[in-house]
Amino acid sequence: ERGGDLASRYHRGLHRHGAAARPRKNIAISDQFERQLPAIWADEKSMRQVVLNLLSNAVKFTPQGGEIHVKVGWTAGGGQYISIKDNGPGIPEDEIPVVLSAFGQGSIAIKSAEQGTGLGLPIVQAILAKHDGQFLLKSKLREGTEVIAILPARRVLQSLPAVEEAQAVTRKRRSFA
Repeated sequence: ERGGDLASRYHRGLHRHGAAARPRKNIAISDQFERQLPAIWADEKSMRQVVLNLLSNAVKFTPQGGEIHVKVGWTAGGGQYISIKDNGPGIPEDEIPVVLSAFGQGSIAIKSAEQGTGLGLPIVQAILAKHDGQFLLKSKLREGTEVIAILPARRVLQSLPAVEEAQAVTRKRRSFA
């Protein structure tokens, strides 16, 4: 594990998946990052996989001419999160446990031409659990899906203020005569 920031991991994922999808599906991808977020202590390859899986799903299920919104910021408890929200078909509420299980695919994924293995979201959950994080999935049918990967405050590397040099203490000699 080492330090790195969620924004740069997102940009690498966007370069890999989002850039290819923009011309093909004419998807608009917007992002919003809180300023000056400190690095997080995490396995870089694993966190890159989280971002790639989430972004890949958003691209896969966003319709031609659709939109994806990405946010990276602080949680109320001092952790950090990345949220990826699409305006795709959404997931029926009763199918959410299915898509979160290994090899599980919702009915929309089964009907679409772009099927996957059904391992992306379970892998994301496992990686986040290993990092003491959380995974949230919110979806409304015909409105889209939002996925949120959260890392706890103890994973955030705060930069400590510089220690001021101690001023030299000079002793005055006192005479008690």
